[in-house]
Amino acid sequence: MSDRLIQLENELRSAVTRGSYAQAQRAVTAYCAQAADEWRALPLGDSRAHRIFDHLQEVLEWVRLMLSTSRASTAAEVRRVRLAKGYLAPRSVPQSRLRLDA
Repeated sequence: MSDRLIQLENELRSAVTRGSYAQAQRAVTAYCAQAADEWRALPLGDSRAHRIFDHLQEVLEWVRLMLSTSRASTAAEVRRVRLAKGYLAPRSVPQSRLRLDA
């Protein structure tokens, strides 16, 4: 694997870890394109192609797991907020204590 592929992997992992999903989308696209370019540059049957593919699968599985975990965490937070909202007193409009007709 090239230094460029490793750099793109690090950028992808960093974006996913930070929760920067727009940046993660761009990073995964660049990462996969670079992996595909490197794969195509290798001769048929080269064992490095299998290493690239295996590593690509590992990274994408990690990304999927992290995004699924983040999504589940966000959904749980929304449920907690909805539940907590049910315990809050309804907002009432303050009664005016100033009489203007005196």
